[in-house]
Amino acid sequence: QYVQMETGRNVFLLSATPFTNKPIEYFSILSLIGKKQLEKMGFNAVNNFFGMFFEMEAKPEFKANGDYEMVNRIRRIKNFRQWRQLLGALVDFRLEDPSIRRPEKIEKNYHIPPNELTMEFFARAQEIFSDKDQKAAALVAIDQFSKIAVSPYASKYSGGIAPKDYKRFVEDSPKILTMIRMVEQNKKDRPEAGQIIYGEVGQEFFPMIKDYLVHVSGYKPSEVALITGTTPPSSKPEMIDDIQDKFNKGEV
Repeated sequence: QYVQMETGRNVFLLSATPFTNKPIEYFSILSLIGKKQLEKMGFNAVNNFFGMFFEMEAKPEFKANGDYEMVNRIRRIKNFRQWRQLLGALVDFRLEDPSIRRPEKIEKNYHIPPNELTMEFFARAQEIFSDKDQKAAALVAIDQFSKIAVSPYASKYSGGIAPKDYKRFVEDSPKILTMIRMVEQNKKDRPEAGQIIYGEVGQEFFPMIKDYLVHVSGYKPSEVALITGTTPPSSKPEMIDDIQDKFNKGEV
């Protein structure tokens, strides 16, 4: 509300967040920085804004729990000339400044061959595409492919694996095993350097990865810390601060 009241009085917002395919985000940011301009154009309600500029379509998308739901997404932008004028009046898009000196970027591509278990599950996931009874078959198949690529034990075709079998879990998961070997090599090359492993799929297996790093790779338990979405919100800020402090000191 404060920003909206001050709009037009040399108030600027800086953001590195790109627009996604969600029309509500367009309206939210434009109404934040140009509420009066939108009202003058007759866009007092979000539905008027959508109807003027966006043609929508319903698409299935996966939720965090693995289920899918139908959500509205932009199919195309209508009245494109007016749309560009509106954006240009309120938003100044800037690309990366080529004059800024940055460290040399070195990219390495790793080919990780699948094992027999991964290939078996990939073949079963491929069959989903031809399953006429499966709703949103393409999305369901892609979801399974992404999980299998991380670990065959993350897919619905796996019978599960016990936490005590962390060694089998890692060594039967080509991508995770490759990651572990890179972590081990980095530790040999630069023992003082910290390392961050990020993953969105298979968070339930993070404790098993930690057990492998401790019991097989030779890390001390205190040198490996986990932050996941299952961490209680009440303790997360303090825990994250503690882990970050120890990471910066080279203890984690």
